[in-house]
Amino acid sequence: ASMLASNLSRWFGKCEPPAITYATNGSDTQGNLLNEVIRASIEALIRGWRHEDETLLNAGELEWSVRPNQLVRYDSEDKDNLTFAADWAATLTNRVRQMDPINLWIPKSIKRATGKESMPTPLMRVLPGLHKGKTAVITGGSLGIGLQLGRYLAIAGCRVLLSARSAAKLEEARDEIVEELRGIGYPQAETRVSIMADIDVGDPKALDALYDRSIELFGNVDFLINNAGISGAEEMVVDMTLADWNRTMEANLISNYSLIRKFGPVMKDKGKGSILNVSSYFGGEKYVAVAYPNRGDYAVSKAGQRVLAEILSRHLGPEIQINALAPGPVDGARLRGLGDAPGLFDRRGRLVLENKRLNQVHKAILSDLKEGLSVDTIMALSANDVANLPSGNDMPKALSRLVGQVIDAGGAGNSSRFLMHEGIASKLVDRLVNGGILTAEQRTAFMEAFVDAPDPFFDKAESKKSAGQIESGILNRLHLHKMPTDEQVGLSTVFHLADDIVSGETFHPSGGLKFDRSVTEGELLLPPSQTDLNKLQGKRVVMVGDSMRNELAAIGNGFVGQDVAALTVLTRSEDSARELQHAIDATDSVAFDVRCVGDDIEGALDHILREEGGFDVVVSSPFERLPLNALAGERHKSWDRVLSDQQFRDLVHDQLTHHFRVARISALVPNCQIVLLTPDTSLASTREEFALALFVKNSLHAFTVTLGVEGERLPTVPAVNQVQLTRRAHTEEPSNDQELAEEMTRLVHAVMQCAVPAPSPSESRYLSKIFRGNAVTV
Repeated sequence: ASMLASNLSRWFGKCEPPAITYATNGSDTQGNLLNEVIRASIEALIRGWRHEDETLLNAGELEWSVRPNQLVRYDSEDKDNLTFAADWAATLTNRVRQMDPINLWIPKSIKRATGKESMPTPLMRVLPGLHKGKTAVITGGSLGIGLQLGRYLAIAGCRVLLSARSAAKLEEARDEIVEELRGIGYPQAETRVSIMADIDVGDPKALDALYDRSIELFGNVDFLINNAGISGAEEMVVDMTLADWNRTMEANLISNYSLIRKFGPVMKDKGKGSILNVSSYFGGEKYVAVAYPNRGDYAVSKAGQRVLAEILSRHLGPEIQINALAPGPVDGARLRGLGDAPGLFDRRGRLVLENKRLNQVHKAILSDLKEGLSVDTIMALSANDVANLPSGNDMPKALSRLVGQVIDAGGAGNSSRFLMHEGIASKLVDRLVNGGILTAEQRTAFMEAFVDAPDPFFDKAESKKSAGQIESGILNRLHLHKMPTDEQVGLSTVFHLADDIVSGETFHPSGGLKFDRSVTEGELLLPPSQTDLNKLQGKRVVMVGDSMRNELAAIGNGFVGQDVAALTVLTRSEDSARELQHAIDATDSVAFDVRCVGDDIEGALDHILREEGGFDVVVSSPFERLPLNALAGERHKSWDRVLSDQQFRDLVHDQLTHHFRVARISALVPNCQIVLLTPDTSLASTREEFALALFVKNSLHAFTVTLGVEGERLPTVPAVNQVQLTRRAHTEEPSNDQELAEEMTRLVHAVMQCAVPAPSPSESRYLSKIFRGNAVTV
């Protein structure tokens, strides 16, 4: 005590006083006479120490006074005596509670005194104090991982603000956490957990309100947890609407940047802060993209969350850490379902069955179109009941064969009596309209005449089997062959947040996953062979773009040199149209045209499909260049030049959504080869421009690899690949005219190679996979 009293002020300076706790021995089972003498002596010592410190503090000679306690163990022979004493020693040491009495007696019956059947787990005993005095803002905090993060951060000493849409769920979550905090012994537990309802992260105004409330409540924020998001459209790319895609980008990706942009200046000025983007296993890893069929929008948004952490770490640091969390499949309500709401397994199992039937009908129509199938026969499919469909010579071969297979399938559902249900039919006619086969008016007429199938369409046993296969496939991707729970992910993440060194990384709490059907970024090593290039002769090519004029001119001349039949260039501006008209040296044998189409990409592609015989190759490049804004401001300085929320939204629209719009139409054209170009950078590019180029190419690759896998399943069998002009490291970029010229040559070679018809699954299942979904760096 003497040594401590004389050195504490030197050791601890002006920070808060340390907690000092004495503990007696346990019972000696012989009356504890010596224990009682020692206890009384220590009590007298503590009483004098407290009095001296308070006197010196009042005289202004000390910055603070200490108030030691003594845990008295010998009066209780309860089996949990030592564990209970250790728990309270940790509670006092971490200053979770401050007790005025000097002697704190271990109860004779701990169960009767506490009302608890057992002691807290070891982890729960070490959590209090881990994040003592810190504050956390969590989106999506009413359920799942967000709720568990809020719970464990609160137990660890944080004051937390949970936000979500549902007030009722938030109130329930808060009450549960507060009750647990009271049980641990936190004073005024109800003040440690705040909630904010009606926060839809897809609504920019709601994010403004969340930021304002956070600053009003805490002043400074230590942890920003970007957890909220949506499941997305849960459709194949060709069946996804632009509105659905935009909604997913806004809620899952743009909201993350918006909150980072809002809280960044406050954290920078404070000199400390930590941001966590809750991504997904399907967001991939550095230079690795993971296909997520039927969820392309979700995969891109989650890849974007991960890449944001990677690129912003160098700009937000050293004051701010930013990392991503990739939970992998988590065993909870989201996967299993909650109440009447089906879980992800059930939804995906049903979607697999629906897409199988949709693709069967679509494939039969495309096959019969080659044999002269009329629009009237397609419209007759609206009768839907197989007993009322045309038969014999009135039904073309492929459709007739499919109807026979449907009838033979049997089952307890109605899928053997009806060709489709309304949802499948709606997707089918949308495909036929977007593919240039039906008109919008014919779509309306078809759906008005459509005879819907009764529920259930699929046999319940068949749906359950499909869901089970989805679950089994997910478990096989886990090295531990089991899914973590929301609680396990939340607990491990709270300890991860205690690391104040790591930034720009992705944390995988699920025990590791196998990257089946993952595609790594690759380099172009050799030019395509002339044998391959000869396959481009007579092809009809469409190029879309505006900002990469030099690159488009070089690629256009490359196609002209391979004797393509037609080359059409679609630009947004008249200036680009005029420049490319003169830069591409088309021969008389090539039907060459450059058109300024503004932002009407879909209308321009539709016109080519309906009026000009269609196309075989589409090269998509962005209309806009990358912004040149800063990605973070200096400490205590203005952030006016930092990329704004709207500028980031425009970036996503121009560099990611743009390719989605081109690809979702092009993938409905039989055997179309789709090439997606990412922005160009050089050694002269700023580090901010290079960072955003990395963001685009790595986020887009999630889309490319997903559509690549979907392309094998679509009856049109499209092939999509990505060509990128941005290297992994800024120092690898071209530094002189010769290297720039070499890069341009490699670009043309890469695009030509990706434009060569890829093998179909029927030709080679293996080759079909390796020629789709690639990201080729030149």
